[in-house]
Amino acid sequence: MPKWALPTLAVIMIAIFTYLGFWQLDRARERQSDFEAKKAQLEQKTLVLKQGDDLDTLKPYQQVSVEGRLIPSSTILLDNAILNGRAGYQVVTAFKPDVLPLYIPVKRGWLPSTGDRNRPPTVNTPQHTITLTGHITLFPEKPLFFSDRNLASHHHAEAPPVWLYFDSTEFSQRLALPLAPFILLASPDQPGAFQVSPPSLESKQGMHIGYAIQWFAFAVFVIILSFGAFFKQRHKKEVHKPIDR
Repeated sequence: MPKWALPTLAVIMIAIFTYLGFWQLDRARERQSDFEAKKAQLEQKTLVLKQGDDLDTLKPYQQVSVEGRLIPSSTILLDNAILNGRAGYQVVTAFKPDVLPLYIPVKRGWLPSTGDRNRPPTVNTPQHTITLTGHITLFPEKPLFFSDRNLASHHHAEAPPVWLYFDSTEFSQRLALPLAPFILLASPDQPGAFQVSPPSLESKQGMHIGYAIQWFAFAVFVIILSFGAFFKQRHKKEVHKPIDR
């Protein structure tokens, strides 16, 4: 092996580990900035949605209030929802605002399982006009390892359909009007709400700082090994150096 091979490899590894360390520090700053922006949204006053409002300008975690009606026939149950160690379902129902020509998917909270997978729980939905308050949340991404078949096999005719995950396109096809570009997480004690967990914030900045420290530690370790190998090789040369007489 050429003499320059190991030093060159060491320099490359040190550069890569150092780059990854600074990259993680940048991710930590992004996480903290995102956390502070969402926290600011939570602390703002409730926005009452009015006719002509541009819903695309609404931000995640912003609290809004709107008057309208829940559409019982649109209700679905999202499977595999665990709350305090108990199996159950998340209830999602379309909401038709009085002042907007679209539907807002509303996550109404958690219902416990009946214990029989073939008989999901019955969902009671108020059909009169209500004022609903909640927080803006983004549509979840489709799980990577799920098939295109979203409808769970255990569907009972008298209960809402059970879905494995929320699909905005599929949900929109159940309605006559387009969907809002978000899900509304109903606040606790709202009309038609069940067991609702309020939105929680976590910056995860510490996780990225931990990763950064790990990468920098790898770089320092390679530096120490490189200096150790250099001085060891130099010592060998001095030991085997011929003595002049």
